[in-house]
Amino acid sequence: MTAKKKVIIDNDDILLYYPLTRDWCSYHEPWCKGFGGEQSKSEEITKIVNNRRGSAYILVTKGKHPKTYIIIGNRVPLRFDGQYTTLDDDLTGVNIKKLLAPNKQLRELLKVEYNLKERIKYDVGIEESELNDWGEINEFSKTIKGIMDNKVHMDELLHDDYLGDDLWEYEAYSYGEKNQVRVTPSGIELFVDNDDYMTNIANITDEDDFQYKQAMGIYYYGDYDEVDSEELDYMSCWLEPPTITKLSKLFKIFGVDKNEASACHDYDDSEINDFLHKHFPDEWENFGWDILSEAGRGLTETRTKNAKEFIEEDVAFEFEVGNTQTTMEISYSQLLFLIHVHDIKDLSGLISPDNNINEIEPGLYESWFDDYDFGREAYDEIDRIFSIWLDDLLDKGDELSVRKENGDKLVKIVTDLGFKLRNYNHTYELYVKDNNITINHINLIDGTVQLSKTVIEPAPDNPEETLPAGELMRFRKTFQIDFDDIVNYVQSDEIFSYPAQEN
Repeated sequence: MTAKKKVIIDNDDILLYYPLTRDWCSYHEPWCKGFGGEQSKSEEITKIVNNRRGSAYILVTKGKHPKTYIIIGNRVPLRFDGQYTTLDDDLTGVNIKKLLAPNKQLRELLKVEYNLKERIKYDVGIEESELNDWGEINEFSKTIKGIMDNKVHMDELLHDDYLGDDLWEYEAYSYGEKNQVRVTPSGIELFVDNDDYMTNIANITDEDDFQYKQAMGIYYYGDYDEVDSEELDYMSCWLEPPTITKLSKLFKIFGVDKNEASACHDYDDSEINDFLHKHFPDEWENFGWDILSEAGRGLTETRTKNAKEFIEEDVAFEFEVGNTQTTMEISYSQLLFLIHVHDIKDLSGLISPDNNINEIEPGLYESWFDDYDFGREAYDEIDRIFSIWLDDLLDKGDELSVRKENGDKLVKIVTDLGFKLRNYNHTYELYVKDNNITINHINLIDGTVQLSKTVIEPAPDNPEETLPAGELMRFRKTFQIDFDDIVNYVQSDEIFSYPAQEN
């Protein structure tokens, strides 16, 4: 696709340019397609650029599998300061230091700097003088430097002296029974048992064990993190404006005029949750759990994603976790650096717990529970299913009138009798002469409730019971009654008796 642009770099490897319009679709065809079900990616990019208040550039990496990225930097066009937000063509965040590592010209132009850890991690900017110094540390380092200088064959590393006691030469069909190493022209590949990797290389603490395994997909229990029901008090901002407008119509039917509100801040905390519990108690009790379940799924996926990103950014060397083994690729220059830092004398030293060559900062457990974002996908799904649920409610015009009439009636009854609403479980509760009376499972269509209270009656004739048959004892009983009958169960001279047959 063609569009106006200012080309900054154009060579065999990359194309970097400054787009002269905000019609992103004209620069990259996939950005013409839908995003999030409705909005085009082009529109979303404009929103992202505006939110970051920066200048946007488009980077195209050439070759057999070309890729397109958008880089957002300083507000002043063509002023490069090393600080960027980078996205791929799916608008997913990208590590710019990893992206630019193979291209010195681009790194220098964009003024992206690397600390020592990043230099080693991405194999960037290691000086020849450093390699020469590291290559003189011991016989192991001399051999590696010799391989780099094409003076020694790489198979020399497979001798016992350099394998050490804890590594074996790689065998394609060993099924992970041993920790192995494979040598290549550019470096080595380690194949280490997942548990050994966690303990000896990454130094994962017991506290962080679960979060690490969850993030890296070592196991999956299928359970999502639980979201407390009180979170429904804050659900107004989980919804999109069209859904909030539908909600305002429902409020109006029940006598609450929200002036066709469409913004989440038009509702107070718990206002929506309390309203739905009041007018749709059983329905909302069930559907609310559907929403919380979706929120839990999103929360777990977000925490997993963020934990994985933290791990991958924190380590010095990239790695890949498989079903039984973790794989690491280490270049010869990186290997020299490790010898320099840890005084390693053979390849087995790479998997020694004394060195922890790819240690991860402790704190996965704390950061996991500090993270409380459900993620865009979950919010979209919550909005979708809630909108459908509202549509179904709004279609029940006559039923809504009955609900309002019976709801007002119930509120008057329980208020006159002195019941208190327990917001944590949306149950009405009253104490009369030490008898705890509760009302729940309210049916606003039939005008019925479940009322629970303690009653006194003779013990049954049951040989397994220690209490003699016929002796008075207390039982907790539940009754299905009409609204009008509630008073009979509360205002009784004998509060521990009941005037109607148990249902």
